[in-house]
Amino acid sequence: MPSLSQVESERTQLETEQSFEFRRETRRETVPLESSVQVPSSQPSFRGIGVSGGQVTAPIWILEQKSTAPSDECPSHAILVAKTITPTWANAIRTAKGVISAEGGLTSHGAILARELGIPAVVGVTNALTYLETGDWVVLDGDRGTITPISPRSSQSPASFSPPFSGVDRLSGVERQGKRDRPLAQQVGEGAQSYSQTIPTWASRSPSLLDDSQTATQLMVSVSQLSTLDHLNHLPLDGVGLIRSELMLAPMLSQQPLEVWLDPVQGSRLLQTIYYPLHQFAEAFAPRPIWYRTLDWRSHEFSGTQDQPSSNTPNPLLSNHGTLSYQRNPTFFQSELEAIKKIQANGLNNVNLLLPFVRTVEEFQFCHQLIQEVGLLDTGKCQVWIMAEIPSILMLLPDYFAAGVQGIAIGSNDLAQLLLAVDRTDTSVQQAFRQDHPAVLRAIQAIIHATRQANRPCSLCGDIVSQHPELIELFIRWGVTTFSVNPDAIATTHHEMIRAEKRLFLEWGRDRF
Repeated sequence: MPSLSQVESERTQLETEQSFEFRRETRRETVPLESSVQVPSSQPSFRGIGVSGGQVTAPIWILEQKSTAPSDECPSHAILVAKTITPTWANAIRTAKGVISAEGGLTSHGAILARELGIPAVVGVTNALTYLETGDWVVLDGDRGTITPISPRSSQSPASFSPPFSGVDRLSGVERQGKRDRPLAQQVGEGAQSYSQTIPTWASRSPSLLDDSQTATQLMVSVSQLSTLDHLNHLPLDGVGLIRSELMLAPMLSQQPLEVWLDPVQGSRLLQTIYYPLHQFAEAFAPRPIWYRTLDWRSHEFSGTQDQPSSNTPNPLLSNHGTLSYQRNPTFFQSELEAIKKIQANGLNNVNLLLPFVRTVEEFQFCHQLIQEVGLLDTGKCQVWIMAEIPSILMLLPDYFAAGVQGIAIGSNDLAQLLLAVDRTDTSVQQAFRQDHPAVLRAIQAIIHATRQANRPCSLCGDIVSQHPELIELFIRWGVTTFSVNPDAIATTHHEMIRAEKRLFLEWGRDRF
């Protein structure tokens, strides 16, 4: 295994030789901490970290953090402002013009969802909730990471807020309850349709940047929202490398606490909740494969329950989530397996499993046993992979393969923060969260090398590819088989993959002759 200095030297050489020119919209600049969020009295503008590109002018709506599903109270097509954005607010974000949060980072769930939906987002604006009020009109620039007020504050109260544009979604309590009582398939379908009328920024930009060149390395997409399907059909994708179940299911699951969903009485409704959107993804991409990452509930993103720690957990990343939580209560995981089995029964055999945040081989063996009992492995069409997010996997890969793991998906976001001991959602330490750190690169190289030795596939599905496209050639040289990226990074990743493989082919030809 090469030393850290060798890895850094190889990367530097590639950057120098190729003279990469990066598109601004694919690399967000982090604002220096000392200049972040200064609000001069003569110019009440705000600055944070731009995590999703684009510019929009609209009124803002302050979200109450105590609300677990604020879409019932938010007007559509406003800019949402909150202390932090959690997956339970996916419905509200889906119809929003933009997102502003006081906390979070480039790889937080709110940022990932905003990029997928193609709306501007700025995080780390710590003074936002102090100086901004519902009804203020602002210019939100996700490329520059700025928020600029453009008019005096509205005299309207939040209860009577009605911005001068169409599409305001204000439902009475009776209307909201009626909406919830409709069949699940209808509710989910309406949610996707309501947003699909708006074209995401990445969808309008991608076709002009793509060509029909084929690559040996596979390119897949990481998604969660059904509303993106219409915009992905024409793109040169080999499948879905990651379905983020937390974001896919959050709009429905946030309607009631997790312990209610875990009640056996909810069995059929829970199965249908999972089945409908997953079946839509499988059908849209068939026969191309999709990888469904099973639910990874984290305590700081969902309300506390008897089986999940409360939001006051000191270190939620290290708390009860991932496959460890399946051992404590396998109800939800079993429903996910049953949903995939139902999809198979309906003639679609392209859904594969991706287990999240696996801490031990014993956790995997527990899950693998349940998967076998449901019968998902009987046809040989459903592969079982694990996420490589925890540094201990570097020492345990041979044991995982011996236990039945069929592939590895490297989650660079969590892997980097655990290797570097940096909270990726903490704005104050974002400068220390470097996914291109030599330690992170060396870990990724070791994982890829081990999977190649075991003759297993290895995908890279964190944000490292979109943030550092100059590393794509290095990853291909090491032997990665698949890149799975967010929709806004498809065009640039595809372009760099073509360049990298052409270069490697020319080198092979030169060395051969």
